Amino acid sequence: MRGRARFNVPSLRHDDGLKRALEAGLGGNGIHLVSASTCTGNVLILFDPGRAFDEIERRVRDVASRGPARAPSVFSEGPRWHSLTAETALAALGSRPEGLSRAKAAALLRRHRGNVLSKIARRSSIEILLSQFANLPVALLAGTALISLLTGGLFDAAIVLAVIAVNSAIGFASESWTEQTIGSLDSDATRTARVLRDDSEQIVPAEQLVPGDIIAVHGDDIVPADARLIAADQLTVNEAALTGESLPVIKAANVLSAADAPLAERRNMLYRGSIITGGSGRAVVVATGERTEIARVQALLGMAERPQTPLQEHLDRLGRQLVFGALAASGLTFVAGLLRGQSSLLMLRTAVSLGVAAVPEGLPTMVTTALAMGVRRLSAQNLLVRRIEAIEGLGSVDLVCFDKTGTLTLNRMSVTRLRWNGQEARLAEGEISGTRRRRVAP
Repeated sequence: MRGRARFNVPSLRHDDGLKRALEAGLGGNGIHLVSASTCTGNVLILFDPGRAFDEIERRVRDVASRGPARAPSVFSEGPRWHSLTAETALAALGSRPEGLSRAKAAALLRRHRGNVLSKIARRSSIEILLSQFANLPVALLAGTALISLLTGGLFDAAIVLAVIAVNSAIGFASESWTEQTIGSLDSDATRTARVLRDDSEQIVPAEQLVPGDIIAVHGDDIVPADARLIAADQLTVNEAALTGESLPVIKAANVLSAADAPLAERRNMLYRGSIITGGSGRAVVVATGERTEIARVQALLGMAERPQTPLQEHLDRLGRQLVFGALAASGLTFVAGLLRGQSSLLMLRTAVSLGVAAVPEGLPTMVTTALAMGVRRLSAQNLLVRRIEAIEGLGSVDLVCFDKTGTLTLNRMSVTRLRWNGQEARLAEGEISGTRRRRVAP
């Protein structure tokens, strides 16, 4: 049906982890509802009627083939802590305002395995190197070098292979440097937290926090775990990493939210990765490590498919045109030579030389060099680009639209009203209708 589809995924049967991965990984981008059944293996999806069915099917296949990207605990909801009073939350966690004892904290630490996020998988040197050859222009150059080598054109083959090597070396060096720099930014293990244990405030490594711990937060602190506030004094928090809102939000311990309230409206909660911008407070830890909201975001990011950049699409299109053009010209030359009585070996070499000449050997190197220069220029501005081809995608942006808070939200915006030079036009039934506004003096 239009806007409604049902898929059968045999591996979904009796697999709760895959169920949660499908329901979390398919949400958004035009999909309004995802319901996966572990009994029947069916996945029901409600989506925008304008979305292509093939796109929905491809996304289902992609998520189903990857399976659960993290432990099932990442996708479990657990109690709605923001809808519970502080006293109820403390009782549910077996804690108290004075904090846990060291013995109980140690026992809980062995049970919950520490407040540590899974490391984002970084690309190995081999993966980075192989990715330099995963494009059509380089494959076309490699093919012409191989044919030249087989037909005795050693000099032509050596030139083409040298071009491929230089191009790959430039891209490999730039991406390897960025990968190492990003890896060096992982300082999560060195963070500490103020925690109440045995009725006294202590400084402990953040990775040793457990559910039920009472943490104290002050200005400029990074929240070490998801926690329910039990006391707050003019506390403000920047939650942009989770909500996208650029302005700090005011937190209060005595304000309850509805059970289905979105994360941005939970005024009595602190979430890992957010930054304390003012005031102070105390909170009871409700989730650590893989059970935090930031871990959920990390898991969803791991499922996202990376689209091709405009440059990659243009190069692939150019490569296909060159392949067909070179094959046609070489084939006609070869056939014409045979019809004129030339030897087949001579015409084969001539056709191969023509094909090699039709391929712009310097194009991949020139493009890679330009992108590498862009990576270096951005790094001088403290901006890191993990994949070199993303430079062109960033450079092709002409206009960026923000909402009233100064943030990017759903990645879709529509024009409803235009104003210019005293004129106004508004969207009416899919068309822009114009009117002229007159200024009247007061």
